[in-house]
Amino acid sequence: MSKIQAQLKALGQIKLTLEASASDEASQKHVTNKLDAILKELSHTPDGLSQFFVAAEITATPKTANLIAAHVMRPEDVTQLVAERKRNIANAKAVEKQTNRNEPQ
Repeated sequence: MSKIQAQLKALGQIKLTLEASASDEASQKHVTNKLDAILKELSHTPDGLSQFFVAAEITATPKTANLIAAHVMRPEDVTQLVAERKRNIANAKAVEKQTNRNEPQ
């Protein structure tokens, strides 16, 4: 492969990467707009918005959970609900672990 061909191939790869990046940005914008619409809709549902934020925080990484906790639409009761849910998850895991220990092998 000549130097020119190698450069053209590299430029082609760069073009594909840039196109994918632009597509990712458009997708992110679309998801953000949809998420905003979902949050607005859930704000009209009793406990819907709170439960959404609880699920989002419970399933997020610690760093992302901190970002979610700072969201302007996050209801105040979510902090307590998240703590309760984490306790319930920990208790369920402890029961499962104990049950597994007691089972004959």
